[in-house]
Amino acid sequence: VLQDMCCLINLSCTDSTRDYFSISRDKSFDDQMLVFFDSDQMPFQQRKMHRSEVIPELEKVMERGYPLIFNALDFTNVPIGYVCFHFCEYELTDYCKVPQIVQTLSIGLGGFINRQYQRHLVKQIESMYRYDSLTGLCNRMSFSKDFERLRTLHGDKGIPLTVILSDLDHLKYINDHYGHADGDRAIAAVAQALKESCPSDALCVRFGGDEMIAVIPRPCDTKALLARIENWLVRYNAREQLPYKVSTSIGIVFAQLEPDTDFEVLLRQADEKMYEIKQQRKIESE
Repeated sequence: VLQDMCCLINLSCTDSTRDYFSISRDKSFDDQMLVFFDSDQMPFQQRKMHRSEVIPELEKVMERGYPLIFNALDFTNVPIGYVCFHFCEYELTDYCKVPQIVQTLSIGLGGFINRQYQRHLVKQIESMYRYDSLTGLCNRMSFSKDFERLRTLHGDKGIPLTVILSDLDHLKYINDHYGHADGDRAIAAVAQALKESCPSDALCVRFGGDEMIAVIPRPCDTKALLARIENWLVRYNAREQLPYKVSTSIGIVFAQLEPDTDFEVLLRQADEKMYEIKQQRKIESE
């Protein structure tokens, strides 16, 4: 039977972010369809098609002189698309199989559409659980799990660690004079500068407030990294033309990952380094 049929579904069925069966319950077919299968096109490739075309190669199919049999595909009484059979001979068994094929397609496609939306929801939930909504960095809970996993896998190898603590400068001033929305905006900018400047395997986390941390599990050219962060923020300030300058003070600590490595100790050391930088800048500005 697969040699004598074509199947078209609503293009919106392919949108994994859409709750298709809730949104489409009171709607008819979309204007844009997807040719899901067409036996007249071998090798077959799925493609978009306007609903007004009905089926691909309609005139060619009509020339054969056999009837076209259309059946709607639906799942939970919501239309998905339709299937057209155009048998090239009058075999009764072919026609008898039509209801079974239509039902199988409807259940299979409907289940797939539901499943892809469920996967989308699971990813959203995982993202909400794992990432900080303002900065897009890992939140503290997920970072703790990632660091523990890193220590479990590589703690006995003594791999080098680079711990970078970034603290937004003058957050209180920005909040007091321009509002907390601008403060959040500045935090997000520094977080993005850190994330884009660090290697792809770095663990980047918003540890709290305006403190962002990156843990790089290998040797790192920190001078080049600091230059990338600085250049990122320079470009940001030039582009945004804000009434204040977004900048950050950074403390860096080097260590080796051991089975008993205490991250809180590394964090305190990085915080001390960062505080020294802030104090030095304060003295230089006076």
